[in-house]
Amino acid sequence: PKAENLTCRTVHLRKGVAVRVTEDGEGGVAGCVWEACWGLLKYMEKELSTDPLAFKEKKALELGAGTGLASLSLAFAGACVTTSDLEENLDLLRMNMRENVQGTQFEVPTVHALCWGDEIPAKVIESGPFDIIIASDCIYNLTVAEKLVETLVQLCTKDTVVYFPYSSRHPVEEKVFFEVPHPPPLFELSPACFSVLIPITDQ
Repeated sequence: PKAENLTCRTVHLRKGVAVRVTEDGEGGVAGCVWEACWGLLKYMEKELSTDPLAFKEKKALELGAGTGLASLSLAFAGACVTTSDLEENLDLLRMNMRENVQGTQFEVPTVHALCWGDEIPAKVIESGPFDIIIASDCIYNLTVAEKLVETLVQLCTKDTVVYFPYSSRHPVEEKVFFEVPHPPPLFELSPACFSVLIPITDQ
């Protein structure tokens, strides 16, 4: 990313935990933190307030990570995080992981290129099986939604919990997406795969 396009903001994840997130004004949809991610962070912090060890040593994967803010939250909660996006978006993602986690007591998330619908890279598979998968605001473009489902089919086990926060932009089409049966074995493996839905109403 070009330095003149970068901006930083401090995000307080929880008491005593803050990160500096770099955003790229020319990075397209992957260059900024979207509304659904803020909703996810609130949801996760609520879980941590009940159980501070809720994510400790859990194997977690973020799909379409963008800036990687959700991955950072999990890393600072003690999870073993793999974070992913398209190849062209990885420089910003790597920067945010390295600059926030390196030198702390926590494990720096591993960063991999992953294109939904394609064969899952071997290094991603080796990082699993995953206890948690995050797909935050990943259905803003419903033309790629089924490819996302294909990827979830390949990655989910019967014990995987998928966090799927999204901002509702196309309510009719979204309703169809969630009601139409998706390819097996997604719901056979994890009937509650989409149980942690966190719809965010745009203001």
